[in-house]
Amino acid sequence: MKISLRWLEKFVKFDPDPERLAHCLTMAGLEVEGIEKVKGRDGLEDTVLEVGLTPNRADCLSVLGIAREVSALTGKSLKYPRFQMEERGESIENQATVALEVPDMCPRYAARLITDVKIGPSPDWLAGFLEAIGQRSINNVVDVTNYVMFELGQPLHAFDYHLLHGNRIIVRKARQGENFESIDRTKCRLHEDVLVIADADRAVALAGIMGAGNSEVNEGTSAILLECAYFQPALIRKTSKEYKIHSESSHRFERGTDPNGLQVVVDYAACLIAEVSGGKIAKGRIDLYPSPIPKAEVSLRIDRANKVLGAELKPETIKTHLERLSFSVSGAGDGTFLVSVPTFRTDITREIDLIEEIARLEGYNNIQPSMPKCAIVEPERPGLAFFKQNIKNIFAGFGFQEIITYSFINKEAYAHLQIPEESPLRNWVSIINPISQEQDVLRTVLIPSMLETVARNINAGIGDLMFFEIGKVFQSNGPGNLPDESSRLIAAVTEKTTPNLWSPNNTVRDFYSIKGAFQAFCERIHAYPSEMEPRNYPYFLPGKSFRIAIGKVKIGEMGEVHPRVIESFGIGQRVFLFEVSLDALFEKIQPVPKLQALPRFPSTLRDLSIVVKKTVLAEEIANAMKEIGGEILREVSLFDKFEGGNIPQGERSLTYSMSFRSDARTLTDGEVDHLQQKVLDGLAERFSARLR
Repeated sequence: MKISLRWLEKFVKFDPDPERLAHCLTMAGLEVEGIEKVKGRDGLEDTVLEVGLTPNRADCLSVLGIAREVSALTGKSLKYPRFQMEERGESIENQATVALEVPDMCPRYAARLITDVKIGPSPDWLAGFLEAIGQRSINNVVDVTNYVMFELGQPLHAFDYHLLHGNRIIVRKARQGENFESIDRTKCRLHEDVLVIADADRAVALAGIMGAGNSEVNEGTSAILLECAYFQPALIRKTSKEYKIHSESSHRFERGTDPNGLQVVVDYAACLIAEVSGGKIAKGRIDLYPSPIPKAEVSLRIDRANKVLGAELKPETIKTHLERLSFSVSGAGDGTFLVSVPTFRTDITREIDLIEEIARLEGYNNIQPSMPKCAIVEPERPGLAFFKQNIKNIFAGFGFQEIITYSFINKEAYAHLQIPEESPLRNWVSIINPISQEQDVLRTVLIPSMLETVARNINAGIGDLMFFEIGKVFQSNGPGNLPDESSRLIAAVTEKTTPNLWSPNNTVRDFYSIKGAFQAFCERIHAYPSEMEPRNYPYFLPGKSFRIAIGKVKIGEMGEVHPRVIESFGIGQRVFLFEVSLDALFEKIQPVPKLQALPRFPSTLRDLSIVVKKTVLAEEIANAMKEIGGEILREVSLFDKFEGGNIPQGERSLTYSMSFRSDARTLTDGEVDHLQQKVLDGLAERFSARLR
C-alpha cells in the first residue's frame, strides 16, 4: 500500500521527518518497506511510503486507515473530509430502481445519481494525488472513484446511467452459463454461485471485482449511477481466484470493508464527481440495508491484559489506548471493560486481539521484558495413553509397521466380510455429509480398514506385510444419541515373505505367525493367561477361527481370513490377523510383573509325541495335559507337528515338551514316568490319542 504524505496531511498532522514516521508505523506493526521522493504536477515535492500490510489489516488499505494509526500513535487529532452536499433536480427514486435479491451475499447496496456530467481530464490536484502513488489518470469521473477508494478504503463503481437497460440495477446471482466481458476485455462464462450487478437484461459488473464494458463511462457519458456496496469477503475472494481477475476493488472487498461507512462515502464521492464534471446530484439516495451489521462487543479483563503483556498498565491507560483507535470503552467497575469495536476493524473479534492493540499503542519497546514464572512439572500421562504407546513400541520391535486409517469406511465392506444383516457389527453410525460415498459410515470393526490397506500395498507390488493399528470403532445408540466409542488393536501378516541374504529360500507365514506375535505381546504386557477357543466368524476360515479371552472375558478374535473375503478385497495371498479390544485388555493387564522365588529343586524335562485327528486343536490338548498333570506339571509347550509319511490321512503328530517340578523335593524318574503315563492315558481317553 503506497501512501502520499501530502495526502496523509489532509487527515492528521505528524512529524515531517519521513524516517521518524516510518519508524513509528513499524513499531506499531505496520512495516514500512520503502520511502520514495516524487514530484507532483504542481512541481511540489512529495514523499511516498510503501507500507506492508498483513491480510487482517484491511482497515489500513486507505489514507484514512493509516491516518487513524498515526493519530492513535501520536495523540494528534484526526480530521475527516468535509464536503457540502447540494442536491438538485428530480429525485433518484423517480429515475432509477435497485433490487437486492441476495442480501446474504450483498448485505448493503447504496447508489447516487449525478446528471449533466461532462467527461474530461481530471484537474491537476486529483490526477496528481493518484499519480503520486503510481495510479494512471483515466478521466475525471473514474479518477474520483479511485481517489475515494484510496482515501477512504471503500471501492465504488460508476455506471453510465443511459447504458443501463430499464434504468435498473439488480443485485443477483449469475445465470448458469451467462457470458460476461469485463472492462479489461476478459471474457468469462459464469455459474450460479457468482454474484453479479445486472440491469434489466444483462450483467453489467462482476460484483466487487470489475465492471463490464457494456456500461462503462466513456466520452459520451452524461449521467452517472454511482454504486457503493458491501459484499461478503469470502464470496469476492472465491470469484476473483476462480476467474483470475484481480483489482484494487477486489483486493479490499475480499479482506473486508466497512458496511456502516457507505452513506458518507457515496455522498462524498457524488460531491467530488459533481465538482470536477459540472454535474448535478439528484435528490435522495438509494440505500438498501435490510439487516444492519452491528458492532462487535468484546470483553477485556484488565488483569488478563497485564498478565499477557507482563506489564502493570492502569485501567485509564488501557482505556485511552483503545479510544484512540476509535473503540468505545465502558465498564471496568469489576475489572472488565466492554469494548465496542467499529465495523471497519474486521480483525478484532477476541480479547487477545484487544490486548495486541494495547501493546501496539503502548509500544513494544516500553514493555519491560521479564522471564515467565512457571514450575516445570512432568505431565501425568493417562494410563490408557501410556499403554497405547507401549503397544506401539512392542509391535515395532516385532517388526510390524503401524498404519493409520480413517474411522469412516464404505458400508459395502461388511458385505465383503460376509457379515449377516442381523449382526451387531452392522449397527453402524451413518455420516450425513460424507467425504465420498466410499466413506459413508463409522466403522464398527477395524478389519475392513486393515484389509483395504493390505490390498493397496499388494497392488503396489509390496507383498511382504506385517501391519498393526490402534484405532477407534463406533456402535450406534440410536438417533439423537452419541455412539459408543472404544479403542481396538489389530495386527495382520501376509503369507509371503521376501528372501534375504541369511534366508535365501522363500518361507511362508501361517496362522502360528500371528498367534506367536499375539502371545509374545501378552507376555510383554503381563496379560495372562490368554485363552483361545474355536468359534466360527464369517470373515475367518472355519477351523482357523478363534475367540480370544483372558480368563472368562472375551477380548477379541483371531484367525485366517476367509478365501472369499480375500478375493472380494482383491488380495492375492493368505492373510492372518487378530483384533482385540484395548479397553478390555487394559483392565486385565498386571502393571507389576509377578515375582517368584527361584526354584530350590531341579525340574525334569520330558517330550511326548502323540498322534491325534486333525480336528483336535493343539491348544486344547495342551490345556488338558496341564489339567491332568496338576501342580507338578509346570509347563507344556508344542514344539513340533508332522503330517504325512507313516501318519494316517486325517491325523497328525504333535510333540510337546513337558517340565515337571516339585517345590518340596527332587522328583524321581519313577514319579515322572508315572505322571507322564497318566497324562498319556488321559489324552487317549479324551481325544483318542496314541503314542507315536
